[in-house]
Amino acid sequence: MNRAKVLVLMGGISTEREISLKSGNAVAKALAEAGYNVETLDVGADNVSKIAEIKPDVCYLALHGKGGEDGCIQGMLEWMGIPYTGPGVAASAICMDKALTKKVLVQSGIPTPKSLEYTKNECDDIEKEILAEWEEMIDRHSKNCRNLEQQEVEISFAVRNKQVDYENLIAPMKL
Repeated sequence: MNRAKVLVLMGGISTEREISLKSGNAVAKALAEAGYNVETLDVGADNVSKIAEIKPDVCYLALHGKGGEDGCIQGMLEWMGIPYTGPGVAASAICMDKALTKKVLVQSGIPTPKSLEYTKNECDDIEKEILAEWEEMIDRHSKNCRNLEQQEVEISFAVRNKQVDYENLIAPMKL
């Protein structure tokens, strides 16, 4: 039986590069064991010519973060006419922006937990206010999960990196 030629795209430019390489190699191994003709590509410069040279039947996206989950690689593959795994360009781009994703979910009638969004410029002045406002909820959650200091570090990091989204600190909602 002649199986499809699958190109596993992995690595890339994001801060999640190392985990992408690990997951990409694991996927490639599993596909090869299942009898597929598999090649891997550590995504970097000149992706179009490298992918065109390999001529895959389909690309398996094992990329994470910027450049891999934000619609960029999906758009390139659509332009090249190559099918790929995962969501399309628009869904990928929307989901990389937590605030926009939340707006889409709310407008679609899907309930979401309370969250706040702040820009990088606003964050330095309000970090203490945010921690105080959410301290009770964080403390309650930390007793069930992790310690309060870890929660504070996570919030501090999120605050300093453009967007604060407390949804990951709230117990899962029952839909």
